[in-house]
Amino acid sequence: MYLYGPYLDSLSDDAQRELLALIESAVGEALQGHASSASDSKPWLSVAEAAERLNVSESSIRDAIKRKALPSHRVERRVLLRTEDVDRLPRKDG
Repeated sequence: MYLYGPYLDSLSDDAQRELLALIESAVGEALQGHASSASDSKPWLSVAEAAERLNVSESSIRDAIKRKALPSHRVERRVLLRTEDVDRLPRKDG
């Protein structure tokens, strides 16, 4: 037996091997997708990029900055936001 549990014990060894292979494949794909999205991510975003990422308006991002709900950094005239800070805000569905 490869897997344990009240329901899994009733599966044949072949079925357990197949189930385990499917689980390993799904977990591998999920981890690969997570790693690639994290590595593709830029460390800094503009207000426009943050708005697009969260599916909200640029004014909503600026409001969050004014309320101190979103830390920002100025580089000359540009306002930059850390991607990890933006990702902590709720996304708008739609």
